[in-house]
Amino acid sequence: MEEKLRTGTQMKIRLPPEVHAHVKEMASRQERSLNGHIVFLLRQEMEKEKEESNSDRK
Repeated sequence: MEEKLRTGTQMKIRLPPEVHAHVKEMASRQERSLNGHIVFLLRQEMEKEKEESNSDRK
């Protein structure tokens, strides 16, 4: 049996119950795992910051 290799750093976070429920629901709607959706959201924010930083330099 093949073993899956995990990449990245694990971390524990505490979410208020209503935030957890919301993110879990949104992940389900977009057919992502909870972890996958959180990573997706964080990457969106990273891109947004990058774009804002680039527009500030102009």
